Amino acid sequence: MTAFRSLLPAGGSTVGIDIGKRAIKVAQVRRTGKGVELQRWGIAPTPRGSVDGGVVSDPQAVAQALRGLLRTARIGTPHLVPTGHEPFVSPHPSNARLRE
Repeated sequence: MTAFRSLLPAGGSTVGIDIGKRAIKVAQVRRTGKGVELQRWGIAPTPRGSVDGGVVSDPQAVAQALRGLLRTARIGTPHLVPTGHEPFVSPHPSNARLRE
């Protein structure tokens, strides 16, 4: 937990995003004095045919689904943490900062 906690900025929220073949998952967490607090989360189906073999083949469809999921889950933060090892394109590149 300490290693994960060190990835999070103090005093703000961070969003983790997992884009899979069947589902897109998001979680908004916040670092607290006691650890990490889950604030909001959401899951939505990945558009059919938009992810194949771990590669996003239709980034526009995935971005549209991700924007809808973030809106539905009421998640909004400039700190994004994509999961996995694949390249990531933010649905809001002008407002997003990626942390590794």
